[in-house]
Amino acid sequence: MLSSHHVAGPLWNLGRLNHVAIAVPDLEKAKAFYKNVLGAQVDDINAAVMDLKEKKIRSLSEEAKIGAHGKPVIFLHPKDCGGVLVELEQA
Repeated sequence: MLSSHHVAGPLWNLGRLNHVAIAVPDLEKAKAFYKNVLGAQVDDINAAVMDLKEKKIRSLSEEAKIGAHGKPVIFLHPKDCGGVLVELEQA
């Protein structure tokens, strides 16, 4: 049986992730955004940030900074991510 529900490819690939922690008001809507739009596959946070800029997804800083785990991190603007502050940490 073929599904009539078509899902577009991800906007960018995040690479390997360390962890994801998300609190959202609408779980089903958020699941679709993270799975179908973000496509979590990025090994290079700087390449991911450049791709995000091309996709008009803003970050809260111009470049990644070293975070609490000693790895580069950057935060994405909540207005471009379904109202959620997203932190990307390079694997």
